[in-house]
Amino acid sequence: MNTAHALRHVFLVAALCLASPIAAHEDDEDDYGPDDGDWEFTLGAAGNSDNEFSSGGFSLNTSLGYFLTEGFELGARHQMSYFDADDAESVFAATTRGFLDYNFDLDRFRPYLGVNIGGRYGNEEVDETGTLGPEWGLKFFAREKTFLIASMEYQWFFEEVDDIDDSADDGAFVYGLGIGFNF
Repeated sequence: MNTAHALRHVFLVAALCLASPIAAHEDDEDDYGPDDGDWEFTLGAAGNSDNEFSSGGFSLNTSLGYFLTEGFELGARHQMSYFDADDAESVFAATTRGFLDYNFDLDRFRPYLGVNIGGRYGNEEVDETGTLGPEWGLKFFAREKTFLIASMEYQWFFEEVDDIDDSADDGAFVYGLGIGFNF
């Protein structure tokens, strides 16, 4: 089996797994989303490799939040990444951020906007810095308390609080896809 054929199978299985909870639950009378006082847990992952599988990496994203109201959520996010290549040192990097988001109630769809602040750290290949930036995303509730999430944030890096204004252009976009649960 060649690589392209194997990838088509992986994408087909992933699409069926993601679509099945949506198709299995079509009752629009349910109350989707969190209530004030609910907790939220999200989990996402990604991976990559070259076409010979000789170098590649992966990342894992998690978050835990608490709904102060049905809209405002306070919590923490953590991302870990690892990359290994034949011609370079292995890199382990992580970021841990606190966040405050506002979730807009559009029934099954919950777009959100917010801010986060935290730090980036890792092995000797990674510059340890503070991070700060806006974040936004969309949650789609497949069930009352289960959702798929697409997220994006901009992290700019700074060594000291006085450097924040000067380093706004020195950052990175962080994208994520995952699944989440309110409880």
